[in-house]
Amino acid sequence: MKPQPGHKGIGEADPLVKARESVTRLFNVDSSWLQAARTIVADKQGDTREIIGTTIIKDSIYDKRGVVAVLVKLKDGSSYTAELRYPEKKLRCLIYTPASPASK
Repeated sequence: MKPQPGHKGIGEADPLVKARESVTRLFNVDSSWLQAARTIVADKQGDTREIIGTTIIKDSIYDKRGVVAVLVKLKDGSSYTAELRYPEKKLRCLIYTPASPASK
C-alpha cells in the first residue's frame, strides 16, 4: 500500500531533517562549539551566573547564514543565543533572553 500524498511512509525521513543532518555533518559541529559559547558568555560578556546547559540549535536559518547557533542556559532561567561563524568559531551575534517572570 502506498502512502497518501502528503503522508510519509514508514522509515521515510522528512527532507528538511535530512538537510539539517547533512549541514551538521558538513559543519563538523562538536563539543568545542559548546565550549566556545560558554567562554564568550562567561569571559567576554562577563556574566557570572551559573551556566546549567548548552545545546546546538539546529535550524535552516542558521545553516544559510553559515553560523552555528548555541543556546546557553543560565540557572536563573535566562539564556543567551550565541551565533558563531563557521569554521573559526568567531562571534557573529549574541542575543540575551531574560528569565520569564514565572521562572523567577
